[in-house]
Amino acid sequence: MAIQTILTEARETIRGLQVFLEALAYPTNPNNPSNVRLENLFAKELGDYFGSLGRAFPYDRVEAIYDRHVKESAYTSAIDIYAPVVAMMDDRLLAAIEAHTRTIYLKGAVDMMKWGKTALGKPILYEGPPWDDAINYAKDLGSKLVTQMNDETKRRLAKIISDGIKNKRGIPGIKRDIRKQFTDMSQYRARMIAQTESNNALSEAFMDRSRALGVDGKKWIVFHPCPICEANGVAGKNSDGVLPIEGTYPSGHSRPTAHPNCKCTLAPVILD
Repeated sequence: MAIQTILTEARETIRGLQVFLEALAYPTNPNNPSNVRLENLFAKELGDYFGSLGRAFPYDRVEAIYDRHVKESAYTSAIDIYAPVVAMMDDRLLAAIEAHTRTIYLKGAVDMMKWGKTALGKPILYEGPPWDDAINYAKDLGSKLVTQMNDETKRRLAKIISDGIKNKRGIPGIKRDIRKQFTDMSQYRARMIAQTESNNALSEAFMDRSRALGVDGKKWIVFHPCPICEANGVAGKNSDGVLPIEGTYPSGHSRPTAHPNCKCTLAPVILD
């Protein structure tokens, strides 16, 4: 019985490895080594940004807030003093997001074009990389993401200060709490944003180039699945994750990502 279990697990492991290796060859796969390198560069720049926010925090004004609000919440006052610091660094964050997502989108689009020429054998009107598509996507994403990230950053910092006053942490304790929170934000949060948005850019490029190439189907390839992605991976009439190119998966998404940190990808399919 034990041997049978080991053999079954070994077969599943081998099959999982085969699926992973096969999927690496698909265009715009976020797990492709070259795409992972782009993601790492993106995460590093975001990490540097969050670190710089921590260094730019006006700690000398925390004491005034603390003295004024020892018996009440300092939430609003904390946002008031932090908002100018965040706004001052908006341009830097926007530039980083736009530059990286534009590069990632262009790479994904070119990969799809190369795949189309070899796998489909269809003529492609190729006059260089799709700059306008890449620029428009990066600008749209950048403006939304900067707003969301800065609003969340201000809320988190205001809560740290407010909780610190409520719990009588004192100025040194609040400063330590802020620095601790920024360390988390500069590592885990930067990685999560970079991974999710890199995949979004690659998936968007996949969809745009598929339409241009005449690819009429797509297959959801699942990596490290959560229940959402598992359902997408068995969608379609043959339970193989294949849908028409404009189809919507059970999660409500037409393409990855289906959730933060999603590593799933799409494979192009020609429907018969």
